[in-house]
Amino acid sequence: MKTTFFAVATFVCLLTTSLVQAMPYTVIDLGTLGGTESYFYAINDSGQVVGDSWLTGDTEKHAFISDGTTMTDLGTLGGDHSNARAINNSGLVVGQSYISTGNYGTGHAFISDGTTMTDLGTLGGAFSSAIAINDSGRVAGNSWVTDSTESQPSKSHAFISDGTTMADLGTLGGSFSSAYAINASGQVAGGSVITGNAGNHAFISDGTTMTDLGTLGGNSEARAINDSGLVVGHSGLTGNTTWHAFISDGTTMTDLGTLGGARSNARAINNSGLVVGTSTITGDTEDHAFISDGSSMWDLNDLSNSASFGITLRDARDINELGQIAALGDVNGGAHAFLLNPEWDGIVTPANSYLTDSLTLGDTFTFEYWWEMGMEPTDFNFDFLWFNGTQWETFGWALNFDGNSDGWNSASFYVPSWAQGNTAEIRFQLFDLGQQTDPTVYLRNIKSAPIPEPTTAILFGTGLIGLTGIGRRRKK
Repeated sequence: MKTTFFAVATFVCLLTTSLVQAMPYTVIDLGTLGGTESYFYAINDSGQVVGDSWLTGDTEKHAFISDGTTMTDLGTLGGDHSNARAINNSGLVVGQSYISTGNYGTGHAFISDGTTMTDLGTLGGAFSSAIAINDSGRVAGNSWVTDSTESQPSKSHAFISDGTTMADLGTLGGSFSSAYAINASGQVAGGSVITGNAGNHAFISDGTTMTDLGTLGGNSEARAINDSGLVVGHSGLTGNTTWHAFISDGTTMTDLGTLGGARSNARAINNSGLVVGTSTITGDTEDHAFISDGSSMWDLNDLSNSASFGITLRDARDINELGQIAALGDVNGGAHAFLLNPEWDGIVTPANSYLTDSLTLGDTFTFEYWWEMGMEPTDFNFDFLWFNGTQWETFGWALNFDGNSDGWNSASFYVPSWAQGNTAEIRFQLFDLGQQTDPTVYLRNIKSAPIPEPTTAILFGTGLIGLTGIGRRRKK
Protein backbone atom coordinates (compact mmCIF):
# COMPACT_ATOMS: atom_id res chain seq x y z
CA MET A 1 0.00 0.00 0.00
CA LYS A 2 1.32 3.44 -0.88
CA THR A 3 1.38 5.88 2.03
CA THR A 4 1.48 9.60 1.27
CA PHE A 5 2.72 12.18 3.78
CA PHE A 6 1.53 15.78 3.74
CA ALA A 7 3.07 18.53 5.87
CA VAL A 8 0.14 20.55 7.14
CA ALA A 9 0.51 23.70 9.25
CA THR A 10 -2.45 24.19 11.54
CA PHE A 11 -3.53 26.68 14.15
CA VAL A 12 -5.48 25.08 16.99
CA CYS A 13 -6.78 26.69 20.16
CA LEU A 14 -6.61 24.15 22.93
CA LEU A 15 -8.74 23.49 25.99
CA THR A 16 -10.12 26.55 27.73
CA THR A 17 -7.63 29.17 26.51
CA SER A 18 -8.43 31.82 23.93
CA LEU A 19 -4.98 31.52 22.36
CA VAL A 20 -4.55 30.29 18.81
CA GLN A 21 -1.24 28.45 18.54
CA ALA A 22 0.67 27.24 15.50
CA MET A 23 0.44 23.45 15.67
CA PRO A 24 1.85 21.84 12.50
CA TYR A 25 0.31 18.46 11.69
CA THR A 26 1.58 15.64 9.51
CA VAL A 27 -1.43 14.35 7.59
CA ILE A 28 -1.11 10.74 6.50
CA ASP A 29 -3.34 9.20 3.84
CA LEU A 30 -3.81 5.62 5.04
CA GLY A 31 -4.84 4.42 1.60
CA THR A 32 -7.10 1.38 1.17
CA LEU A 33 -7.04 -2.43 1.14
CA GLY A 34 -7.02 -2.30 -2.64
CA GLY A 35 -10.40 -0.72 -3.37
CA THR A 36 -11.35 2.88 -4.02
CA GLU A 37 -12.34 4.02 -0.53
CA SER A 38 -11.58 3.56 3.17
CA TYR A 39 -13.30 4.86 6.30
CA PHE A 40 -11.85 5.79 9.68
CA TYR A 41 -13.60 5.37 13.04
CA ALA A 42 -11.20 5.27 15.99
CA ILE A 43 -7.63 5.77 17.23
CA ASN A 44 -5.92 4.64 20.43
CA ASP A 45 -3.14 6.36 22.37
CA SER A 46 -0.47 4.39 20.47
CA GLY A 47 -1.69 5.88 17.20
CA GLN A 48 -3.23 2.64 15.93
CA VAL A 49 -6.31 3.37 13.84
CA VAL A 50 -9.24 1.21 12.77
CA GLY A 51 -12.03 1.38 10.24
CA ASP A 52 -13.11 -0.40 7.07
CA SER A 53 -11.96 -0.39 3.47
CA TRP A 54 -13.11 -1.78 0.14
CA LEU A 55 -10.99 -4.59 -1.25
CA THR A 56 -9.84 -4.78 -4.86
CA GLY A 57 -12.88 -4.73 -7.13
CA ASP A 58 -15.02 -2.95 -4.51
CA THR A 59 -17.20 -6.00 -3.91
CA GLU A 60 -16.14 -6.64 -0.31
CA LYS A 61 -15.45 -4.21 2.52
CA HIS A 62 -13.34 -5.40 5.44
CA ALA A 63 -12.35 -4.09 8.85
CA PHE A 64 -8.73 -2.94 9.10
CA ILE A 65 -6.14 -1.86 11.64
CA SER A 66 -3.30 0.47 10.69
CA ASP A 67 -0.16 1.70 12.43
CA GLY A 68 -0.06 4.73 10.14
CA THR A 69 2.12 2.91 7.61
CA THR A 70 0.64 -0.52 7.01
CA MET A 71 -3.08 -1.31 6.74
CA THR A 72 -3.93 -4.86 7.87
CA ASP A 73 -7.11 -6.71 6.86
CA LEU A 74 -8.89 -8.09 9.95
CA GLY A 75 -11.10 -10.41 7.89
CA THR A 76 -14.70 -11.32 8.69
CA LEU A 77 -16.80 -13.82 10.66
CA GLY A 78 -17.51 -15.69 7.41
CA GLY A 79 -19.42 -13.14 5.34
CA ASP A 80 -18.25 -10.57 2.80
CA HIS A 81 -18.35 -7.41 4.93
CA SER A 82 -16.97 -6.24 8.27
CA ASN A 83 -16.23 -2.91 9.91
CA ALA A 84 -14.08 -1.93 12.89
CA ARG A 85 -15.57 0.76 15.10
CA ALA A 86 -13.24 1.06 18.13
CA ILE A 87 -9.84 0.08 19.51
CA ASN A 88 -8.48 0.19 23.06
CA ASN A 89 -4.93 0.86 24.22
CA SER A 90 -4.15 -2.88 24.28
CA GLY A 91 -4.95 -3.08 20.57
CA LEU A 92 -8.24 -4.97 20.98
CA VAL A 93 -10.63 -4.08 18.14
CA VAL A 94 -14.42 -4.29 18.07
CA GLY A 95 -16.95 -3.89 15.31
CA GLN A 96 -19.52 -5.78 13.28
CA SER A 97 -19.22 -8.50 10.63
CA TYR A 98 -21.57 -10.45 8.40
CA ILE A 99 -21.57 -14.15 9.29
CA SER A 100 -22.93 -15.04 5.85
CA THR A 101 -22.33 -13.40 2.49
CA GLY A 102 -24.65 -10.64 1.32
CA ASN A 103 -26.93 -10.69 4.35
CA TYR A 104 -26.91 -7.54 6.52
CA GLY A 105 -29.34 -9.13 8.95
CA THR A 106 -26.71 -11.69 9.96
CA GLY A 107 -24.19 -9.11 11.15
CA HIS A 108 -22.71 -9.90 14.56
CA ALA A 109 -20.61 -7.90 17.00
CA PHE A 110 -17.00 -9.04 17.14
CA ILE A 111 -13.80 -8.52 19.13
CA SER A 112 -10.40 -9.06 17.52
CA ASP A 113 -6.83 -9.17 18.84
CA GLY A 114 -5.56 -8.35 15.34
CA THR A 115 -5.28 -12.02 14.40
CA THR A 116 -8.44 -13.79 15.55
CA MET A 117 -11.97 -12.38 15.21
CA THR A 118 -14.39 -13.64 17.89
CA ASP A 119 -18.19 -13.50 17.61
CA LEU A 120 -19.73 -11.75 20.65
CA GLY A 121 -23.23 -13.03 19.89
CA THR A 122 -26.48 -11.10 20.28
CA LEU A 123 -29.26 -10.36 22.79
CA GLY A 124 -31.38 -13.03 21.11
CA GLY A 125 -32.03 -11.53 17.69
CA ALA A 126 -30.13 -12.02 14.45
CA PHE A 127 -28.04 -8.82 14.49
CA SER A 128 -25.62 -7.03 16.80
CA SER A 129 -22.88 -4.43 16.47
CA ALA A 130 -20.00 -3.57 18.83
CA ILE A 131 -19.24 0.16 18.76
CA ALA A 132 -17.00 0.90 21.75
CA ILE A 133 -14.42 -0.75 24.02
CA ASN A 134 -12.54 0.49 27.10
CA ASP A 135 -9.10 -0.49 28.35
CA SER A 136 -10.61 -3.13 30.63
CA GLY A 137 -12.00 -4.89 27.58
CA ARG A 138 -15.64 -4.06 28.27
CA VAL A 139 -17.59 -3.64 25.04
CA ALA A 140 -20.70 -1.59 24.26
CA GLY A 141 -22.99 -1.49 21.24
CA ASN A 142 -26.48 -2.53 20.19
CA SER A 143 -28.29 -5.75 19.37
CA TRP A 144 -31.68 -6.90 18.21
CA VAL A 145 -33.63 -8.61 20.96
CA THR A 146 -35.45 -11.89 20.46
CA ASP A 147 -38.55 -10.57 18.73
CA SER A 148 -36.78 -8.22 16.30
CA THR A 149 -36.49 -9.04 12.61
CA GLU A 150 -34.54 -7.62 9.69
CA SER A 151 -37.68 -5.98 8.30
CA GLN A 152 -38.73 -4.68 11.73
CA PRO A 153 -35.58 -4.09 13.80
CA SER A 154 -37.34 -1.65 16.10
CA LYS A 155 -36.53 -3.57 19.28
CA SER A 156 -32.77 -3.10 19.24
CA HIS A 157 -31.23 -2.46 22.66
CA ALA A 158 -27.96 -1.08 23.92
CA PHE A 159 -25.69 -3.70 25.45
CA ILE A 160 -22.53 -4.03 27.50
CA SER A 161 -20.35 -7.14 27.27
CA ASP A 162 -17.31 -8.51 29.09
CA GLY A 163 -16.37 -10.48 25.98
CA THR A 164 -18.34 -13.50 27.12
CA THR A 165 -21.72 -12.35 28.41
CA MET A 166 -23.85 -9.67 26.72
CA ALA A 167 -26.12 -7.70 29.08
CA ASP A 168 -29.15 -5.69 27.94
CA LEU A 169 -28.97 -2.04 29.14
CA GLY A 170 -32.63 -1.44 28.38
CA THR A 171 -34.09 1.83 27.13
CA LEU A 172 -35.50 5.15 28.36
CA GLY A 173 -38.98 3.65 28.02
CA GLY A 174 -39.23 3.15 24.28
CA SER A 175 -38.43 0.19 22.05
CA PHE A 176 -34.95 1.17 20.81
CA SER A 177 -31.58 2.13 22.28
CA SER A 178 -27.95 2.00 21.20
CA ALA A 179 -24.66 2.46 23.07
CA TYR A 180 -21.93 4.37 21.24
CA ALA A 181 -19.25 4.92 23.88
CA ILE A 182 -17.80 3.58 27.12
CA ASN A 183 -15.23 5.17 29.43
CA ALA A 184 -12.63 3.72 31.80
CA SER A 185 -15.07 3.34 34.71
CA GLY A 186 -17.64 1.56 32.52
CA GLN A 187 -20.07 4.45 32.05
CA VAL A 188 -21.90 4.01 28.76
CA ALA A 189 -23.33 6.76 26.55
CA GLY A 190 -25.72 6.54 23.62
CA GLY A 191 -29.23 7.26 22.48
CA SER A 192 -32.62 5.79 23.33
CA VAL A 193 -36.23 6.21 22.33
CA ILE A 194 -38.26 7.56 25.26
CA THR A 195 -41.61 6.38 26.61
CA GLY A 196 -44.28 6.26 23.94
CA ASN A 197 -41.57 6.33 21.24
CA ALA A 198 -42.12 10.10 21.27
CA GLY A 199 -38.50 10.96 20.60
CA ASN A 200 -34.86 9.90 20.93
CA HIS A 201 -32.73 11.21 23.82
CA ALA A 202 -29.06 11.00 24.71
CA PHE A 203 -28.37 8.86 27.75
CA ILE A 204 -25.65 7.85 30.16
CA SER A 205 -25.74 4.51 31.96
CA ASP A 206 -23.77 2.99 34.84
CA GLY A 207 -24.71 -0.48 33.62
CA THR A 208 -27.81 -0.58 35.80
CA THR A 209 -29.58 2.76 35.53
CA MET A 210 -30.04 4.70 32.28
CA THR A 211 -30.23 8.48 32.77
CA ASP A 212 -31.81 10.85 30.24
CA LEU A 213 -29.41 13.71 29.36
CA GLY A 214 -32.14 15.81 27.78
CA THR A 215 -31.89 17.76 24.53
CA LEU A 216 -31.34 21.20 23.02
CA GLY A 217 -35.01 21.28 22.11
CA GLY A 218 -35.47 18.32 19.77
CA ASN A 219 -34.13 14.77 19.70
CA SER A 220 -30.58 14.01 20.88
CA GLU A 221 -27.94 11.28 20.81
CA ALA A 222 -24.66 10.87 22.73
CA ARG A 223 -21.66 9.69 20.73
CA ALA A 224 -18.70 9.80 23.14
CA ILE A 225 -17.81 10.03 26.83
CA ASN A 226 -14.44 10.73 28.44
CA ASP A 227 -13.10 9.46 31.75
CA SER A 228 -14.41 12.54 33.58
CA GLY A 229 -17.94 11.75 32.42
CA LEU A 230 -18.16 14.59 29.88
CA VAL A 231 -20.47 13.52 27.07
CA VAL A 232 -20.66 14.83 23.49
CA GLY A 233 -23.03 14.15 20.64
CA HIS A 234 -25.69 15.97 18.65
CA SER A 235 -29.15 17.28 19.39
CA GLY A 236 -31.98 18.63 17.34
CA LEU A 237 -33.00 22.20 18.06
CA THR A 238 -36.64 23.03 18.70
CA GLY A 239 -38.68 21.60 15.85
CA ASN A 240 -35.95 19.11 14.88
CA THR A 241 -35.33 20.91 11.58
CA THR A 242 -31.58 20.96 12.26
CA TRP A 243 -29.14 19.71 14.88
CA HIS A 244 -26.08 20.95 16.71
CA ALA A 245 -23.12 19.33 18.46
CA PHE A 246 -23.36 19.42 22.25
CA ILE A 247 -21.26 18.78 25.34
CA SER A 248 -22.87 17.71 28.62
CA ASP A 249 -21.58 17.27 32.17
CA GLY A 250 -24.50 14.97 32.91
CA THR A 251 -26.67 17.83 34.13
CA THR A 252 -26.37 20.69 31.64
CA MET A 253 -26.26 20.26 27.84
CA THR A 254 -24.34 23.05 26.08
CA ASP A 255 -24.66 23.87 22.37
CA LEU A 256 -21.22 23.83 20.68
CA GLY A 257 -22.51 25.71 17.66
CA THR A 258 -21.43 25.14 14.05
CA LEU A 259 -18.86 26.26 11.47
CA GLY A 260 -21.40 28.70 10.09
CA GLY A 261 -23.92 26.25 8.66
CA ALA A 262 -27.11 24.86 10.12
CA ARG A 263 -25.87 21.61 11.62
CA SER A 264 -22.97 19.93 13.41
CA ASN A 265 -22.22 16.57 15.06
CA ALA A 266 -19.68 15.89 17.82
CA ARG A 267 -18.04 12.49 17.40
CA ALA A 268 -15.40 12.22 20.13
CA ILE A 269 -13.87 13.86 23.20
CA ASN A 270 -10.54 13.12 24.87
CA ASN A 271 -9.63 13.49 28.53
CA SER A 272 -8.25 16.99 27.91
CA GLY A 273 -11.72 18.07 26.76
CA LEU A 274 -10.90 18.46 23.08
CA VAL A 275 -13.92 17.66 20.89
CA VAL A 276 -13.90 16.65 17.22
CA GLY A 277 -16.67 16.10 14.71
CA THR A 278 -18.26 17.43 11.56
CA SER A 279 -20.24 20.55 10.69
CA THR A 280 -21.67 22.26 7.66
CA ILE A 281 -19.99 25.51 6.70
CA THR A 282 -21.67 28.80 5.84
CA GLY A 283 -24.30 28.21 3.20
CA ASP A 284 -24.61 24.53 4.14
CA THR A 285 -22.72 23.63 0.98
CA GLU A 286 -20.27 21.16 2.52
CA ASP A 287 -19.45 19.16 5.64
CA HIS A 288 -16.08 19.99 7.20
CA ALA A 289 -14.18 18.38 10.07
CA PHE A 290 -13.86 20.50 13.21
CA ILE A 291 -12.01 20.65 16.50
CA SER A 292 -13.45 22.45 19.53
CA ASP A 293 -12.25 23.35 23.02
CA GLY A 294 -15.82 23.35 24.32
CA SER A 295 -16.34 27.05 23.69
CA SER A 296 -14.99 27.76 20.19
CA MET A 297 -15.06 25.62 17.04
CA TRP A 298 -12.43 25.61 14.27
CA ASP A 299 -12.52 24.17 10.76
CA LEU A 300 -9.63 21.72 10.35
CA ASN A 301 -9.47 22.69 6.69
CA ASP A 302 -9.11 26.41 7.46
CA LEU A 303 -6.48 25.53 10.05
CA SER A 304 -4.31 23.72 7.51
CA ASN A 305 -3.01 23.85 3.95
CA SER A 306 -4.60 20.47 3.21
CA ALA A 307 -6.46 21.96 0.23
CA SER A 308 -3.16 22.48 -1.56
CA PHE A 309 -2.78 18.69 -1.63
CA GLY A 310 -6.29 18.14 -2.98
CA ILE A 311 -7.68 17.13 0.43
CA THR A 312 -10.92 18.23 2.04
CA LEU A 313 -11.30 16.96 5.59
CA ARG A 314 -15.00 16.15 5.97
CA ASP A 315 -15.36 14.43 9.34
CA ALA A 316 -13.13 14.06 12.41
CA ARG A 317 -14.12 10.75 13.98
CA ASP A 318 -11.84 10.39 16.99
CA ILE A 319 -9.05 12.07 18.99
CA ASN A 320 -6.63 10.41 21.39
CA GLU A 321 -4.81 11.70 24.45
CA LEU A 322 -1.83 12.89 22.37
CA GLY A 323 -4.13 14.99 20.20
CA GLN A 324 -3.88 12.69 17.17
CA ILE A 325 -7.04 12.90 15.09
CA ALA A 326 -8.73 10.23 13.01
CA ALA A 327 -10.49 11.90 10.08
CA LEU A 328 -12.22 11.24 6.79
CA GLY A 329 -11.36 13.27 3.73
CA ASP A 330 -11.91 13.49 0.00
CA VAL A 331 -9.11 12.56 -2.38
CA ASN A 332 -9.83 12.67 -6.11
CA GLY A 333 -13.54 12.27 -5.48
CA GLY A 334 -13.20 9.27 -3.14
CA ALA A 335 -13.23 8.96 0.65
CA HIS A 336 -9.98 8.05 2.41
CA ALA A 337 -9.01 7.60 6.05
CA PHE A 338 -6.51 10.18 7.33
CA LEU A 339 -4.34 10.36 10.42
CA LEU A 340 -3.46 13.85 11.72
CA ASN A 341 -0.35 13.87 13.89
CA PRO A 342 0.11 17.02 16.02
CA GLU A 343 3.42 18.77 16.40
CA TRP A 344 4.03 18.07 20.06
CA ASP A 345 5.80 14.93 21.30
CA GLY A 346 4.08 14.63 24.65
CA ILE A 347 1.47 16.04 27.01
CA VAL A 348 1.95 16.31 30.79
CA THR A 349 -0.82 16.86 33.36
CA PRO A 350 -0.87 16.40 37.16
CA ALA A 351 -2.53 13.03 36.55
CA ASN A 352 -0.30 11.84 33.70
CA SER A 353 3.47 12.11 33.41
CA TYR A 354 5.34 11.73 30.10
CA LEU A 355 8.17 9.23 29.48
CA THR A 356 10.58 9.85 26.59
CA ASP A 357 12.47 7.32 24.52
CA SER A 358 16.01 6.53 25.66
CA LEU A 359 18.60 9.21 24.88
CA THR A 360 22.26 9.65 25.73
CA LEU A 361 22.76 12.58 28.10
CA GLY A 362 25.28 15.23 27.17
CA ASP A 363 26.15 18.41 29.04
CA THR A 364 22.73 19.97 28.51
CA PHE A 365 19.16 18.76 28.34
CA THR A 366 16.92 20.87 26.07
CA PHE A 367 13.24 20.94 25.23
CA GLU A 368 10.44 23.27 24.12
CA TYR A 369 7.22 23.65 26.08
CA TRP A 370 3.83 25.35 25.92
CA TRP A 371 1.40 25.43 28.82
CA GLU A 372 -2.13 26.37 29.78
CA MET A 373 -4.35 26.53 32.83
CA GLY A 374 -7.79 25.01 33.17
CA MET A 375 -8.94 27.53 35.80
CA GLU A 376 -7.80 30.88 37.18
CA PRO A 377 -4.05 31.24 36.53
CA THR A 378 -1.62 30.49 39.33
CA ASP A 379 1.85 29.03 39.48
CA PHE A 380 2.87 25.38 39.40
CA ASN A 381 6.03 23.31 39.37
CA PHE A 382 7.32 21.29 36.43
CA ASP A 383 9.89 18.69 37.53
CA PHE A 384 11.72 16.08 35.51
CA LEU A 385 13.60 12.90 36.36
CA TRP A 386 15.70 10.30 34.56
CA PHE A 387 15.75 6.51 34.92
CA ASN A 388 19.23 5.14 35.66
CA GLY A 389 18.28 1.53 34.97
CA THR A 390 17.41 0.82 38.58
CA GLN A 391 15.51 3.78 39.95
CA TRP A 392 14.30 7.26 39.11
CA GLU A 393 16.73 10.11 39.88
CA THR A 394 15.87 13.81 39.93
CA PHE A 395 17.90 16.36 37.99
CA GLY A 396 17.19 18.81 40.78
CA TRP A 397 15.40 21.46 38.74
CA ALA A 398 11.84 22.68 38.39
CA LEU A 399 10.26 25.27 36.10
CA ASN A 400 7.60 27.55 37.55
CA PHE A 401 4.85 29.19 35.49
CA ASP A 402 1.79 31.35 35.95
CA GLY A 403 -0.96 32.45 33.60
CA ASN A 404 -1.05 30.88 30.14
CA SER A 405 1.76 30.62 27.62
CA ASP A 406 1.59 32.95 24.62
CA GLY A 407 3.76 30.69 22.47
CA TRP A 408 6.37 27.95 22.47
CA ASN A 409 9.25 28.47 24.93
CA SER A 410 12.59 26.69 25.17
CA ALA A 411 14.72 25.75 28.15
CA SER A 412 18.11 24.11 28.59
CA PHE A 413 19.35 22.61 31.82
CA TYR A 414 22.90 21.75 32.76
CA VAL A 415 23.04 18.00 33.26
CA PRO A 416 24.81 17.10 36.54
CA SER A 417 28.20 15.52 35.95
CA TRP A 418 27.05 12.29 37.58
CA ALA A 419 24.39 11.91 34.87
CA GLN A 420 26.44 12.89 31.80
CA GLY A 421 27.16 10.03 29.41
CA ASN A 422 24.30 7.92 30.69
CA THR A 423 21.60 6.60 28.37
CA ALA A 424 18.31 7.35 30.05
CA GLU A 425 14.57 7.71 29.68
CA ILE A 426 13.36 11.10 30.89
CA ARG A 427 10.11 11.36 32.85
CA PHE A 428 8.39 14.76 33.00
CA GLN A 429 6.17 15.27 36.04
CA LEU A 430 3.80 18.13 36.82
CA PHE A 431 2.68 19.44 40.22
CA ASP A 432 0.22 22.30 40.69
CA LEU A 433 1.08 22.72 44.39
CA GLY A 434 -2.48 21.96 45.46
CA GLN A 435 -3.92 24.93 43.57
CA GLN A 436 -6.33 22.76 41.53
CA THR A 437 -5.69 24.75 38.33
CA ASP A 438 -5.62 21.69 36.04
CA PRO A 439 -2.43 22.77 34.21
CA THR A 440 -1.32 21.07 30.99
CA VAL A 441 2.15 21.23 29.42
CA TYR A 442 2.94 20.30 25.80
CA LEU A 443 6.49 19.17 24.90
CA ARG A 444 8.52 18.96 21.71
CA ASN A 445 12.13 18.81 20.47
CA ILE A 446 13.36 16.92 23.54
CA LYS A 447 17.11 16.25 23.24
CA SER A 448 20.47 16.34 24.99
CA ALA A 449 23.61 17.95 23.56
CA PRO A 450 26.95 19.55 24.48
CA ILE A 451 26.84 23.03 26.03
CA PRO A 452 26.79 25.74 23.34
CA GLU A 453 29.26 28.64 23.47
CA PRO A 454 29.36 30.81 25.48
CA THR A 455 28.66 28.56 28.46
CA THR A 456 27.96 31.47 30.80
CA ALA A 457 24.48 32.26 29.40
CA ILE A 458 21.71 31.69 31.94
CA LEU A 459 18.30 32.79 30.70
CA PHE A 460 14.97 31.22 31.58
CA GLY A 461 12.81 30.54 28.51
CA THR A 462 15.53 31.33 25.99
CA GLY A 463 18.78 29.83 27.20
CA LEU A 464 20.28 27.78 29.98
CA ILE A 465 19.20 27.34 33.55
CA GLY A 466 22.40 26.83 35.51
CA LEU A 467 23.10 25.33 38.88
CA THR A 468 21.83 28.55 40.45
CA GLY A 469 19.07 28.94 37.87
CA ILE A 470 15.48 29.86 38.33
CA GLY A 471 13.50 27.10 39.98
CA ARG A 472 11.65 26.07 43.09
CA ARG A 473 11.85 22.48 44.23
CA ARG A 474 8.60 20.93 45.33
CA LYS A 475 8.69 20.09 49.02
CA LYS A 476 8.43 16.40 49.68
